[in-house]
Parts: sequence; C-alpha cells; structure tokens
Amino acid sequence: MFDTERVAAEGMLEALRAQGFEADERLLEKLLGVNTGDTLRILGAHYGGRLDPERALFDMDAYLETYTTARGTPVKPGLIALLDALDARRLPRAIASSSPMRRILRNIASADLAGRFDAVVSGDDVSRGKPEPDIFLAAARALGVAPEYCMALEDSPSGVEAAKRAGMKTVMVPDLRAPDARDRAGLFALVPSLFEAIPLLDGEGG
Repeated sequence: MFDTERVAAEGMLEALRAQGFEADERLLEKLLGVNTGDTLRILGAHYGGRLDPERALFDMDAYLETYTTARGTPVKPGLIALLDALDARRLPRAIASSSPMRRILRNIASADLAGRFDAVVSGDDVSRGKPEPDIFLAAARALGVAPEYCMALEDSPSGVEAAKRAGMKTVMVPDLRAPDARDRAGLFALVPSLFEAIPLLDGEGG
C-alpha cells in the first residue's frame, strides 16, 4: 500500500553504517514485512553482540520520518483507484501491517488517507508476526468478515505466506523481491500493480 520498502531498506543501510556495518541483500530480504520483535531478533542473530539492534531500528525509523516529512509518504501505483473501487462497491477494507502503529498512522496522515480504512491492525497488536497468520486474522475480525471471504494484497514473501495461512484469497503485488515458486504456490493472483487488482474485486482474473 505504502511504497516505502525501498526507503526502509535505505534507512536500514544507513542505520547499520552508523554502527560500522554493511548489509547484504539476503539480510534485507529477511527483514521485508516482519514486525519489530522479529526485526530485532534477525539483526541480533546476524550480527551477534557487535550491533545494537534497538538503536539500528530507532535510526531507521528516524530516517523514514525525515523522508516522509520532507517528501510525503509515497503510495503504490493504483492505490487510490483501488480505494475508490472499494468505495463504489461498499466493500470494507483494513490495513494489516507489521509496522508499529505510530508509523502506520504517520504514513496514513502523510499520504492524506485518513478515513479511507475501516480498521488498522499493526505489528503491535499481535504476538506473532508474519509469516504467522495472526495479523490477517485480527484484521478479518476487526472487519467482521470470515477470512475465506477476504482478499489480502501483499508484496513481501512473509506477508504472502501469512495471508495464505489465514485462508484468504492472496494476491501478490511484488516489490523489491521477485516471487519464487514458493510465493506463487497457492496464490489467488499475481499482478504487477494495484490497478490490476481492481478487476479481482468482481471475480475477474485470478
């Protein structure tokens, strides 16, 4: 939804460099779509006691805040059209993001999307992050819709796996990482942008 994966990756690289470390693509891929607790765990396991993971996460969030304050929060192509299509069909929608709630609310305000979602579920609201299904199940409960009647739009491998485990129709909109065979297995659809997700609301494509 928010087109911030690249900015977050840049922020993490800067945060690691501030402590004298570099990151490879494999590490950055592991961090895609995971919550705060899992990010700290992954960084700790990768660098051992040489890195302060909490400081790195704080510095990354500060980088994101500086970026969005100066430039606004970028949204993925097709998001506004998709939200308009949901409005026209009177379909409820929720954000289910691994990010902390403060960051989600900051992005909603920065992107001028206040009032366009019926529920917001963050990584703060569940004990197990993606790829576990908890955050999607919580979003379904918040909307009052059974998971099997929900469609989940995801760009990260961990998010795709979480949505599948939740029993939702899972649509992947790839971002930094191209989907592999595991990502593709069991998908309802694979689309290049949110524009192509709109026909899926009426059962077309898939």
